[in-house]
Amino acid sequence: MGILKSIIQFLTVNMNRPTNYGWFHLMFVALLIIACIGMVFLANHQHNEKTLQMVLLICGGIMILFEIYKQFVFTFRLDGSNNLIIDYQWYAFPFQLCSTPMYVMIIAGLVKPGKFRDVLLGFLTLFGLFGGLVVYVYPNDVFTSTVGINIQTMVHHGLQIAVGVFLFTYYRKSLNLRFWLGSFAVFGAFFFAALAVDFIVPMFVNETFNMFYISLKFGNHLPILHDVFISVPYPVFLMIYALGFCLVATIIYWIAFGLNQICHQFHQSYLRTVKTQQ
Repeated sequence: MGILKSIIQFLTVNMNRPTNYGWFHLMFVALLIIACIGMVFLANHQHNEKTLQMVLLICGGIMILFEIYKQFVFTFRLDGSNNLIIDYQWYAFPFQLCSTPMYVMIIAGLVKPGKFRDVLLGFLTLFGLFGGLVVYVYPNDVFTSTVGINIQTMVHHGLQIAVGVFLFTYYRKSLNLRFWLGSFAVFGAFFFAALAVDFIVPMFVNETFNMFYISLKFGNHLPILHDVFISVPYPVFLMIYALGFCLVATIIYWIAFGLNQICHQFHQSYLRTVKTQQ
């Protein structure tokens, strides 16, 4: 028991709660920029199936290992008298929108190339990238006073962005409607699964349980979505929520598609210029 308490103390070292765009936040933004540059280089210069699988499995594995740490911290804690308390915090159950990419990365890294994997990669590229960007732009709600949880949060969402950048670069020449629309199917499956557990789990657990923040019982505290939740009937809120995320994913897709076309035209223009000079 003493060893377990020592482990808990080590894993729950405190810090001043980071602020938006403070040193802790900006440090991870800088690390993310470096990681994304590395991902672009890797996708361009190691464009093969082995590299794709390696990126998915390593990044997904790191995210899951950090998630195991997070679940441990939200299960075991010490009270003011140094007594061990075992009380799982159900609000931390790992099935939020930003939790799903780590499962999808592992699955996509293990399955063979094909239509099924394409829709999984589409989900990671669009919805995973968006979820990570939201946290990096506005991390206020995810920061705590626990050092390890803050690191886990930034690593987790940073890897979502980095993998999204890698996949956009890797598939830049083959972005298609199946890649785009298929991501909606994966999102829809997770959405309805979250809706189901939001209804079932609170029947047995008397704690906050709000996966995807779409629970009728617990509402939604996120910016914009909170106002929508309290302003319209619940079914309308669900429809706006789902369509809104799909719209954002669509915007990301077409921005990436447009940038790819611009880069392609620039590259072709450069080649023509070089050929003319020769």
